Amino acid sequence: MNDAPAPTARRALVVDDEVELGRLVGDYLSREGFAVDVVRTGAEALDLARATAPDVVVLQATATAATNGGAAAARV
Repeated sequence: MNDAPAPTARRALVVDDEVELGRLVGDYLSREGFAVDVVRTGAEALDLARATAPDVVVLQATATAATNGGAAAARV
């Protein structure tokens, strides 16, 4: 019997206001073994990043004022 703890999945946070594109990126990351969360706004990204401490964040840096990707990147 192996008593070593099971490795935990690496966590990725994908931020994109285009739902389909966010899902596509998330699917690629899932195939690489990441547990993936996909959100649409910078505010959602900041909240989730604080709660889950992702290993990697993929976001659209040139976003509209509503999504504010650049500001989210600076704060994450």
